[in-house]
Amino acid sequence: NFTLNIKSEIEKIREQIQNIE
Repeated sequence: NFTLNIKSEIEKIREQIQNIE
């Protein structure tokens, strides 16, 4: 599912952002 794939990518990016802070 394309939408599910985008959601997964967004969660990965959010985790990286939290690691930066």
